[in-house]
Amino acid sequence: MQGKIVKGIAGFYYVHVVEFGIYECKAKGIFRKKGTKPLVGDNVEIDILDEETKLGNIREILPRKNELIRPAVANVDQAFVIFAMENPKPNFMLLDRFLIMMEKGNVPAVICFNKKDLAKQEELELLSDAAEAIKQINKSDYLAVVVTNQPVIARGEVTWNELDEIHNKMETLLGKAGAYIDGLYFCPHHPHKGYEGEIPELKIDCDCRKPKPGMLLKAAAELNIDLNQSFMIGDSDSDIQAGEAAGCKAIKIEEGGLLEAVRGILNDNN
Repeated sequence: MQGKIVKGIAGFYYVHVVEFGIYECKAKGIFRKKGTKPLVGDNVEIDILDEETKLGNIREILPRKNELIRPAVANVDQAFVIFAMENPKPNFMLLDRFLIMMEKGNVPAVICFNKKDLAKQEELELLSDAAEAIKQINKSDYLAVVVTNQPVIARGEVTWNELDEIHNKMETLLGKAGAYIDGLYFCPHHPHKGYEGEIPELKIDCDCRKPKPGMLLKAAAELNIDLNQSFMIGDSDSDIQAGEAAGCKAIKIEEGGLLEAVRGILNDNN
């Protein structure tokens, strides 16, 4: 009998079978031997142990179309994110990590946020150590260059003018802190189609979207940068892959680790 796991707790899996209801099941030991385990969302074959009490065993996990690690779910049709712009304060780094995870899992994501507030950028704030880290770079022989994926343009969620306001606000905040960036490069493309309001000509598999090195190569050509003597600092695997593909030394950081990474580079290369 086939069904779908709708809940899993303490080693028990609750499997919904159309027209027959919910069965409380356990997983057989064969899954441990295979190095896998059932996930919420899995389509499974079950053996009925007791029809009256609705007990059974999961015999087989049917092929998955996708799966996520956090949360541990399978066969996801779409991820729906409600993103606060006022309270709590927005964490764009967390949102970026989430979207990267969705993209790797081939899971379409829908983000709901207050677009008006985003356009005004009233809530945009720099990370606590960002300005100081960039000031340290400004005092050195290195250039501070930002490269960023901005698929919200291709998806039609933010206009070009609104993105300009985001970048202008960032540079304004840096300037007030006595810091500046030497270059800003962004990729407006996105490879996956099917978003309402998307811009078709930007829904392409481009050469600039990280983890590809296109933005770094463009920056090197325009700013006369020796990439072999440069460092790519980022918090995602795509940042590191882009840096390595461009020939940079790549450093992966956690949130709040930018200043420490910059100080380490400057101390080691003085």
